This record gives sequence, structure tokens and C-alpha cells, in this order.
Amino acid sequence: MSEYQYYEFRALDRPLDRAAMDELRKLSTRAEITPTSFTNTYNYGDFRGKPAELMDRYFDAFVYVANWGTRWLSCRLPEGALDLETAGAYEVEDVLEFRATNGRVVVDFHSDEEGGGDWIDGEEQMPALLPVRDLLLRGDLRPLYLGWLSGQFENDEDEEYKERVEPPVPPGLKALPPELEALAEFLRVDPLMLKAAAEASEGEAPAGPSRAEIVRWVSKLPGDEKGDYLTRLLADGEDVSLRAELMARYRRERAPKPRKTEDQPRRTVAELFAARDAQEKKRETAGAKRREARLDALEQRGENAWAEVTAHIMTRNAAGYDEAIDLLADLRDLAKRSGASEEFRRRLTELRKAHRGKSAFTTRLDEKLGGA
Repeated sequence: MSEYQYYEFRALDRPLDRAAMDELRKLSTRAEITPTSFTNTYNYGDFRGKPAELMDRYFDAFVYVANWGTRWLSCRLPEGALDLETAGAYEVEDVLEFRATNGRVVVDFHSDEEGGGDWIDGEEQMPALLPVRDLLLRGDLRPLYLGWLSGQFENDEDEEYKERVEPPVPPGLKALPPELEALAEFLRVDPLMLKAAAEASEGEAPAGPSRAEIVRWVSKLPGDEKGDYLTRLLADGEDVSLRAELMARYRRERAPKPRKTEDQPRRTVAELFAARDAQEKKRETAGAKRREARLDALEQRGENAWAEVTAHIMTRNAAGYDEAIDLLADLRDLAKRSGASEEFRRRLTELRKAHRGKSAFTTRLDEKLGGA
């Protein structure tokens, strides 16, 4: 099988000029390059550029996907948009890392799975993940918690690791927006682990300030500071970085204060995995109950269920065959529960004989039920 590597960069705060685009062209003759993006797919060979260096110089977002299991999301933020002291609590080596460069802060999310894991299409990732950068610009810590969570692995041998305490749990984990659902999937966060972790998340994620709140705050800024901000906006073109700086200042001065971290419940890694296991047991129990209820209802249908199987087969199409086989699987399980497996096999043999001319059906039946 050929390799698959997908690279996509986006320039958001400032478009690329002609000189930058020419420099990028030297790195790839086949890449699609525009004033706001650089995209290329490799099935053989490799990209000559270094993504970290390109992020430092040109771009604000980067997505990389390889079929051997590597996934990488990188977001560049204006300096001051992210409190590195706060963010540092969520850092995990080789999984979630931060670096300051050229008046910016770069946030790197990595996920690696040996053997490649589930296949994903690189082209679908940037549109889904790009709004994560906007959340980071607003001071939302949920992306960082998801990054930290993705870096936790069960390790029965390392007692010190199991006793490590989780970072502060941000509000809003119980109801994730689509971009954070996409990030959790991209980073391969265990859904049950996330559900267990979210139990300690209280309230909703903080919304941005209203226009009226901003007007009141700006009106109280000293006049000389307002003048400095306007000069930087008009003369230096610092629209995005200036906005990030002002919003960070607003949050420090006016936003509701979060709960003190010492007042929050903090769990160890071992406790999180135990909570995950409890969630899994709960799900299995609920699934078993639903299954039993389904078989109870099927038992009440009696011979009508077998008549439905025949009706589905007689549609002579793939959907009908699948419906018939799903129903037969339920009838098999019902027979096992009631000790009537031999009777089920006898009737299944008769059904095969009656419809032996429908090769598409019998092939599907053999694949899914075998000898039942």
C-alpha cells in the first residue's frame, strides 16, 4: 500500500505576499498555494519543508495526517491570547506542547497510533478543526483539557504515573460544540473517558462579552491607552494581535473569576480510568437490558416474526436481505435464551432450501450467521 501524507496550512491573520508564496513554491512544485493556504498530498516521497518553521514564519493553523497513525494540529495565536502559566498545567510531552516564537504562541496537538488505526481523510480535518483556534483565542481551556486527556494511558506498572493529578477541569465539557467533538475524535480521546472526565465539569463554557459590556469597559480605559491602541491598529496593522491582547486584558479585569483550583475536585489518573471503567460497565448493563427487552418483544410476535423474515427476503433487494438477516440474528439469540437452538437451526435450514436460488441472500446469510 502506498503512503498517504496530507499537509494543509492556513494563513488567517495576514495573507501571504508574493515573496512568501515564491518561497513556499521552492518547497513543492505540486502544492496548491494561495494567499491564505498551502495544501499538498504525498503518496510517495516527502515534504521538504519543516512545518514548525512554516508556522513560525507564515501560517496560523496546520493539519497533518499520515496513514501510519500520525495526526497533528497546530494553532498559532497572538502573544497574550494564551496564558502560558495556566496552559502549562495541561502540557503533555509529545502530545500537547506550547512554544513562544516571534511574538506568537504555537499550540501543538499530536496523536500517534501504531499501525495507523482508523483511516481519516485529511481534506476533511481543517474545516472541522479550524474553529478550535477561535476557542483558544477566547480563552476557552476545553481544547487544552482534551489534549491532556488524549495523552493519558493505562500503565499498571507505573504507580507514580497513576497518582498524577489532572489539571483544572474547565466548564462546558458535558456539552461540546462540533469543533471540540471533532478535536476529541482527531486526538482519539476515548468517549467513555471523556464522559467520565466531564462529570467534574460544572456549568457552561463562558460566553464572550456582549457589545454593551465591551463599551462600558472601553469607556473606562485611560485616554492615553486608547490612543496607543488606535495607533497600533491604524499605523501598525495589529488588528488580530491587538484584539487578542485586549480580550485577554478584558478577561483579566472584568470576566467572572473561575473557581479556585484548590476548590475543584481533582482526580488522579488512576481515578479517571476507574471512572471510565464504571461508565463502560454502566453502558454494557444498559445495552444488555435493551437487548433483553428487544428479545421479549420479539418473543411476543411468535410466528409473525418468521413471516416477516420471508417478506423481507421476497423484496429481492439488498436492503430487504439485510433486514431479514438482522431479524434472523435476533431469532437465533432468542432461541439460545429459551433453549430452542436446535429448532432454530432446523427452520434456518428449511429457509436456505426454500431460497437457495437467491445467491445474493444466501451469501449474505453465510457471511453474517454462518452455521448459526
